[in-house]
This record gives sequence, structure tokens and C-alpha cells, in this order.
Amino acid sequence: MQLPLSLSLSLSPSLSLSLFLSFSDFSLPASLIVSPDRSQFFEYESVSLSCEVQGNSAGWRVVRNTLRGYLSECNTDWGKQQGSSCIVYLIPSDSGVYWCESGSGEHSNAVKITVHAFLSVSPDRSQFFKYESVSLSCEVQGNSAGWILKRYTVSGERSDCGGNWGKQQGSSCNVSLTPSHSGKYWCESGSGEHSNAVNITVHAGAVILESPALPVTEGDSVTLRCRHQGTPSDLTAVFYKDGSLIRAESSGEMTIPAVSKSDEGFYKCSSSKGESPESWILSPDAGPSPIPSPVVPVLSMSLPRLLCSLLVGSPYLLVGSPYLLVGSPYLLVGSLYLLVGSPYLLVGSLYLLVGSPYLLVGSPYLLVGSPYLLVGSPYLLVGSLYLLVGSPYLLVGSPYLLVGSPYLLVGSLYLLVGSPYLLVGSLYLLVGSPYLLVGSLYLLVGSPYLLVGSLYLLVGSL
Repeated sequence: MQLPLSLSLSLSPSLSLSLFLSFSDFSLPASLIVSPDRSQFFEYESVSLSCEVQGNSAGWRVVRNTLRGYLSECNTDWGKQQGSSCIVYLIPSDSGVYWCESGSGEHSNAVKITVHAFLSVSPDRSQFFKYESVSLSCEVQGNSAGWILKRYTVSGERSDCGGNWGKQQGSSCNVSLTPSHSGKYWCESGSGEHSNAVNITVHAGAVILESPALPVTEGDSVTLRCRHQGTPSDLTAVFYKDGSLIRAESSGEMTIPAVSKSDEGFYKCSSSKGESPESWILSPDAGPSPIPSPVVPVLSMSLPRLLCSLLVGSPYLLVGSPYLLVGSPYLLVGSLYLLVGSPYLLVGSLYLLVGSPYLLVGSPYLLVGSPYLLVGSPYLLVGSLYLLVGSPYLLVGSPYLLVGSPYLLVGSLYLLVGSPYLLVGSLYLLVGSPYLLVGSLYLLVGSPYLLVGSLYLLVGSL
């Protein structure tokens, strides 16, 4: 059997060249057609491989050589032969080189197909009861480093495992579920590649529908179970598809013997214990679920509702706006006076602060010395006879006066220097205060109108 040629040329120790020779470069008797026309797929996607032969196509078959070195042909342990085509529902082990080959050993061009990372769910179901646990694993061909499990919840939160939810263990994320965990989960690499997406629903009620979380292969048998929390699951259950009754099963489970495209849809079940949420049963032909992009919330409203809200709210805005317009200059002028006067008040206060200790120290000396002067002065007035008696009192009082006077002098100077600043600051504050008061009154009167108008607009936008 002839295989596609792969040549490796070593030109130097630091330079090598690998060549893959496609037989389409020559006049080949057949061509392998891949639909959809690409070489990279996610798990559970389907691909059609067709042999287009010049002349009679009888005896031609699709053959592959996987990355693990398994050489086999379609319709053995993989693929489903349909005429001259082979339909393959892909899994990672399907990665490899594919080509067409005749019974006599002729062959077509070869195509390399790669099946990328996928998200596996254990247990394999899409619905869970509150506080149950689930393990979500990123299974990657080759190196799984850099792949992260992400989710997009029904509340619109997009986040990674290991943040405020889940516990990362290798390539798996273990999650103890609550209803807020309901949403879409997928694996993503640092370069933006992503796996298939899986919808998970966490139900706070008594009944869930056990159905596969991953797409099912066409022709396979699928069993749906109506599960009850805390009670046996063999109660009679009624099953629905897209809201229409299918049938009731006394065993609590329903089997679809051979899944086809027509079985795709929303399924749910109900029993005496309650009703389950709906789950989407997906066939591989539908392709992987799209990964949600970050959404920017946009307020939307109907035109009649918008017009009604504007009609009701506008008068309030109209009344409030003049008050705001008139009051704003007063607030501005008052703020400017306050801004100019504040430094003067600050400087004056500093001088007063520095001078006060001097006044405080000088005052006791003045207080102590004054009685002595008071006592001594009458003696001086009486005459020279009393001068002899009064002099000792004057002598005692003078040192106190001498000591206290510098402190009084320094304190008075600071008070003298600081007083103009205090006076100027107070004047600015006095002039600015009425403006601030008037502006505040206008703002106070206008604010309720603006508030009511804004509320009407807000109500109208919801």
C-alpha cells in the first residue's frame, strides 16, 4: 500500500526543511473532498469525506492513518459509509491523515485532519440539583498548559474557574453547584482557541431531567431519566419535546433507540414531585454551541413608552432647570469669595495661634505685678515720707512687670498682625455666604423637579 510522502531535508545544523508532497500535484485518478472544507474541527463536529474518481468509483474507499499510527478504512471501527462518502462524527482520536484508495492500491491526495480540545462533563448530564458536584475537564491533544475553563452564566457574568467559583485541579475544574452556576461552559487557550460549549442548568426544585450534556451520535441510543431529589427515580414520569407531550413512562425513563436529526429539540419531564427544566438534545450535525461574547447592556424601550415618559417628565425638568440656572451663578460667586477669603482666615488663625502662648505667659506676670504697683502708687502720691515705705513695693513689682512686658509685647504684635487677616477673611466669608445661601436655596427648590423628571425618564427606559 502506498502512503503520502513526507520528506525531511537537513540543510545545516540550524536549518531544516520539511516537505509534504501532495499527490494532487500529479495526475491522480481520484481526489479526496472534505466538507466542510477545513482541516481543523472540534470534537462532536461531523465531516464528510468523499472520493471523486475519474471514471468508475467502485472499489474506492476512504482510508486514514491516525496520530497513534492506526491504519484503517471507513466503516470499520469509525465513520459511516454513505455511497462514495464517509461521514465521521469526530473525537480527538480521529486526528490523522485521510486519503482515498482503490483496491489496486491507487490513491488520491491526502488531507490532515486535527480534532481540537473539547470539554468533558462528569457525570455526563446537563441538569443538576443544588449542591451537587460536577467535574469539567479540558481534554487537549498535546500540551494542555494554558487552557482554562470559562463560563457565561444566565445572569451575564463571564469568568474563569478558580476565581470566585470552582477549584482548578490540573486540566479539570471541580464545582459545587448552586442555581447561580447555571450557564454555558467551555475551555479556552491563551491564544483564544476554544472547545465545544456545554450548557449546565442547576435546579433548586425536586425534579431534573438526566440527559447527555454532549451531542449524541446519530444512530445511537439515548436514555432520558426523570430524576427526583431524595426519592427513588422509578416514579411515573411524563416526557415532553418542544412543549408537546411524547408519552408517559412508569419507569421514569424514556429511550430514543436511534437518534436522528429530527430528535433534536428541547426536552423536559414532569411527575407528581414537580417538573424539570428543559434541556437541549443536540445531534453532531448541528456543530458546536457558539461561545458567547462579552455583552454590553443596552437600554431599550418602545417608542410609545419613550414618548409617554418624555411627556410626563419634561415639565418637571422644565420647572427645575430655571432654578438650577439661576442658582448656579450664586453658588459660583459664593464659592469664589469663600476660596479667596479662606487663605486670610488661615493666616490670621496661625498668627493668633502663635501669639496666644505669649499672651498667656505674660498675663500672670502682669497679674502678679499689678497689685504691687497698686499698693506702691498711693504711697508715692502721699509724699516723700511715704516714698521710703513705698519704694520696696515698687522694687518688688517692677521685676514682674519687666518680665511680663516682653511676652505681652510679642503676643500683642502677633495679635496685631493676625487681626487684619482674620478681618479680611471674615469679610469675604460674610460677602460670600449670602451667595452660597441663595444658590443653595435655588438648588434645593430645583432638585425635586429634576429628581422627578429623571425618575420618569428612568421608568420609561426600563
